[in-house]
This record gives sequence, structure tokens and C-alpha cells, in this order.
Amino acid sequence: MISNGGNLEAGHDPLSAAEEIGKIAHKISGTAATFGFGTLGKQAQAVEAICGNIRGLSGPAVAEMVQDRLLPALDLLTQEFDVVLVAAT
Repeated sequence: MISNGGNLEAGHDPLSAAEEIGKIAHKISGTAATFGFGTLGKQAQAVEAICGNIRGLSGPAVAEMVQDRLLPALDLLTQEFDVVLVAAT
């Protein structure tokens, strides 16, 4: 996910990056729920939904959605991972 985030920030193929991130977020969402990490699962669902919305966009709207919604959502997902990891130790 980190390398795709770099591609997003650099502007390299954001549609492909969002597609891959959406797939990963979908897996995280299901797995998190299985292990009882509801907040992590909900944040992963939010990331997945944003990625789905990006697929329907083109041109400058893609970059705007990435900057305004996806990157902040990925930051929140990362923070939630940190919470889960701290709780597990």
C-alpha cells in the first residue's frame, strides 16, 4: 500500500493505484471484522468506497479526490492500524 500511496502523491497513474488500494482495503475490512477490530474495518470500508468513487472520475477530478479524500482516509487507516498494533502488544 505504501508504494501506491507514493504513486498517488506523485501523480503517477492514480487510477491504477486507487484500484489496487481499493482491493487491499476490501481485504482489510473483512479481516478486521473477523478479528473484532470494527473501527479498523470501517475505516478500510471508507477507503474502499473512496477508491470506487475515483474509478468513475477523470482528469483533474481524480487528483482532487485523491488529495482531498483518499490520502486523508489512508492517513486515518494508518492511525487505526497503529491503535490495533498497540492493543496487540
